[in-house]
Amino acid sequence: MLYKAIIREIKKSERILQIGCGSGNLARVMIYDNYKYVRGVDAAESVIKAAQNSMATRHRSKFVFGYFDDAEMYNIEYDTVICTEVFEYSDCDIEVLASVKEGAKVIFTIPGYPNERFPRWFRSEREIKERYKELVEVKSVGDIVFNSDHCKLYIVNAVRI
Repeated sequence: MLYKAIIREIKKSERILQIGCGSGNLARVMIYDNYKYVRGVDAAESVIKAAQNSMATRHRSKFVFGYFDDAEMYNIEYDTVICTEVFEYSDCDIEVLASVKEGAKVIFTIPGYPNERFPRWFRSEREIKERYKELVEVKSVGDIVFNSDHCKLYIVNAVRI
């Protein structure tokens, strides 16, 4: 469900930088759906190795180890940044968004429910826009309710300003 919501926001010709790619599941879905270029970055070397081993060598996409708030990770060509299930567990949301080049599309997820492991959570689209207004222009905010406790995950589609 999450992957479908993200994929419908991106053209197949876009160059994608996925921050927090994990073992590459979303990237594989996109590649098998004929997306041209996906580069995944994750701060866990073991999941990067798993992602690299799962991808056909003929594909141009690649997975690299890196820290999300390291500006060097963003010194490549890309049109769109995807960042799912990173801001829920890390306090680097502002640093990541500030590192994205101006004009790039940014799709990210943030929690809409409290959890002791989250540095923050949001109650509304207004709160989301207020937090990120200096960095991105929010184009749309969708949500996915994913369990019987009505836990909500916001999917933000924005452009870096």
